[in-house]
Amino acid sequence: MNVKANPCLDIWMHRESEHFVITNHAIDPDLGLPASWGDLIPTSADVMKSRGLGIVLDNLAGFQQRRRENPSAFEKMPKSRHQRFRREHGLVIVEMLDEEHLRISPMHKHRGGGYMSNPDEVVVFEISRDDEEFYRVILAAFEGASSRIAGA
Repeated sequence: MNVKANPCLDIWMHRESEHFVITNHAIDPDLGLPASWGDLIPTSADVMKSRGLGIVLDNLAGFQQRRRENPSAFEKMPKSRHQRFRREHGLVIVEMLDEEHLRISPMHKHRGGGYMSNPDEVVVFEISRDDEEFYRVILAAFEGASSRIAGA
């Protein structure tokens, strides 16, 4: 299945510490959709503030070349650790719209167990802005991200 999807990744932020974890995505050949891929990328608040935009852009640049053949480190977590991780972290999805813009979407847990975004909270970020501005936008997005179940 040959699917064209916009490059995307997840940024998770610990709810108590501003410690970040990036999970890359690749196209899942069975689903035809982006799914988590590879290792977890822990990132401190200081690194995210000073180089976060560059790190995100570098990771997004590899999206089209990735092939999802094995479960990601995120999926390999024991169920109890996976559930704890999701409780302890907010989730924001970053998607490359074009060469000049990123879409930053705060995510909310959904009753079905997945996540969904609210279109009113989505921010389009111009890549020409600097790392500190990206960091401020990401922190604001995490203020919108929720661990509570949407619609509950």
